[in-house]
Amino acid sequence: MSNKRHWCRVKVDFPAQARPLVSGRDMSVRIVDINSHGVCFSGLTPFEPGNKIDISLEVREFPLLVVRTEVVWSGFVAKEKYYHTGVQLVDTPAEVCENFLRCYSFFLLKSGQKEDVL
Repeated sequence: MSNKRHWCRVKVDFPAQARPLVSGRDMSVRIVDINSHGVCFSGLTPFEPGNKIDISLEVREFPLLVVRTEVVWSGFVAKEKYYHTGVQLVDTPAEVCENFLRCYSFFLLKSGQKEDVL
């Protein structure tokens, strides 16, 4: 099977808030990996590709980051009994994107991985 990933993903585990634009309702999720263009999170709700979601990332080493994202994929992970949802950054101001990239770089350096395509 071919790997369609374009960016290096770094495994992480921290809480976040997701607010789908269609409902405007905050929901607790866990960020499970991060890359230079988005995140994957786990939660109780599946999402349709194309849905827009504001994600609030609270990482101790950085100021609160709120990024606008778009769902790329979402699927149920039976062994975890949660949905995983992959999102990419969209319509996010340049300054916020820069801070997001700093956050990603922090986790990448901490993990010891190289940023080559996986």
